[in-house]
Amino acid sequence: MIISIILLFVPLLFQIIFGYKSFNKNARLPLIAICIISIFSQVILTFVSFGLFIISMVSSNEKCLSSSVGIFAISFFISIPLVVVIIIQTIIKVLNDKKQQSITL
Repeated sequence: MIISIILLFVPLLFQIIFGYKSFNKNARLPLIAICIISIFSQVILTFVSFGLFIISMVSSNEKCLSSSVGIFAISFFISIPLVVVIIIQTIIKVLNDKKQQSITL
């Protein structure tokens, strides 16, 4: 059951790590591609996590599966920091690009 919850944090960690690498020009993908991958993987991993949670509860002979809906709530609360990180990284990227353009002129 804990694996299905940990799985929900993967897109946030991906965004933080590869978004930072995008600033330093170490990433091969542009920041917009990293953001799109993070958002889509958050949605996909929510459903995968939900399925894993259901399988885990059924295998432990649980009769009530209503607690599995909590996966969607947890995913929503993890999506909020993901969006905040995306916004902050985008603002930093735009400011860095403007700064570099003013230096070259």
